[in-house]
Amino acid sequence: METSLVTPVRPLSLAEAPSPGSIAVARRYWPRLAVFAILSFAAYAFAIADILGDALAGSRVVVLLVLPILIGVIASGYRQAPRGVSDTESDWIVAGVAGIGGFTGIYLLRNRMPTLAVQWQLDLWGVLLWIACLVAVMFGVRYVVRMWQLWLFAVCCISPLPFLLTAAAFGGSDTVVALLTAVLGATAVFLAGRCASWGRRLSATLVCVASGSALTVLVGDHLSLAATVLLVAGIVPVVVTVVMLLRDAHLVSTASSAWSDMLHRSPLSMLMLILVAVTLLLINPPHARSQYAAAVAADWEQRAGLVADADFPFITRYIGADATFVRYRVPAEDGMPTAAIDVITTERLPALTDFDDSIWYPSSRPIEYQSVKRESMPAGARVIHSNADATTDAADTDWYAVTWMWKSGDNYQRVTVIVNQAPKSEAPPPNPAALSFLDTSIKPALWLARQQPNAAGHVDPLVVARADALVKRLMNASKVDPGGADR
Repeated sequence: METSLVTPVRPLSLAEAPSPGSIAVARRYWPRLAVFAILSFAAYAFAIADILGDALAGSRVVVLLVLPILIGVIASGYRQAPRGVSDTESDWIVAGVAGIGGFTGIYLLRNRMPTLAVQWQLDLWGVLLWIACLVAVMFGVRYVVRMWQLWLFAVCCISPLPFLLTAAAFGGSDTVVALLTAVLGATAVFLAGRCASWGRRLSATLVCVASGSALTVLVGDHLSLAATVLLVAGIVPVVVTVVMLLRDAHLVSTASSAWSDMLHRSPLSMLMLILVAVTLLLINPPHARSQYAAAVAADWEQRAGLVADADFPFITRYIGADATFVRYRVPAEDGMPTAAIDVITTERLPALTDFDDSIWYPSSRPIEYQSVKRESMPAGARVIHSNADATTDAADTDWYAVTWMWKSGDNYQRVTVIVNQAPKSEAPPPNPAALSFLDTSIKPALWLARQQPNAAGHVDPLVVARADALVKRLMNASKVDPGGADR
């Protein structure tokens, strides 16, 4: 039995027709494809389970629910093997170098800007990198290069933040979210038609987007968002693609003995892939988010004597039509900095946790959430603040905030106590602002490129004391024991 790490394998088509001799090729291909699928999903099983659970529970990050389907749709268009002779040894070298370099870059970015990395769900980029490395090892680097359109599509969709920001720009309703996924489905159909004539390709794309849009309008109000997206961006693109490629499709019968083809690959190489998959599974545990919130009195705002001062309706574009974002006024105290209490309220917990790590207040540089584990703080409380030591614009208002999650009646609330960092200033803390692609991507990238220091900055103890006093006041009004367990 062969024991070398690499075994020369000629390139295989992703959908080779069973012309004379091609049945044997298909029999060698399908087992490898099955093992490829198992290794791809097994390495990130926890992440995939989180995505499915959140989407079915009401999360608006539903694009990830259909992304594997759309990637499969695009891959079905690569129906001919790439030219040239496959060099399996080179495939392993290229995959190893790309994988080590890519995962190292993800690790460094995640540690450099952890809050922003969670906003972008940077770990999901590792899923795409792992799949690309598997394609290189099991099918050849030529496939990876040839399928550059597929990788570009996946890169644009793998992080849900651009999708959420785009949906917010168009109003942020569930209908808008479903329509955007329908457009992505039509894009996948267009990319899958690379071997079809231009007439069939364009016709299939138009039929897909029209069908998806019509179904969204007709059934969107009767189905959940996840079910609507699966229909318009999952089922419809698959059906349209099958019809478009039907003339070139051929049924290939593969017997169970085809699995014996895997014996022609090195057992050592398969063992290495399995070990890497297990390692990735262990170092990518389920993402800990604010899935549960301590129950509080439904009228805690009135008990605390809070008076609504302003409302920020932009929040409905991100979390949903039922969401509210209210600022409560806090009376001034002599010798203490100004403060306010901001509360986001919605009935949809998954939609709220989609933005757990979002920063709604202005900052000139990337800033990070820090967990607070003190008995005087609510469970799950975190602290975040701008860097007053690095401020260069006198017009900017630096701030310090404590935030946590509560369940008030049937609603879930993100409560934030925000304090002006300038104790002698009479200016209120800055108002929250809508998220933008500029603040969540371009500015942090420019800051990182300039190799800026990562110091958090000093916060006046008087500011911290002011925030702690307000937190204690809210906890007393809500009848929550300090450090109480989540429900």
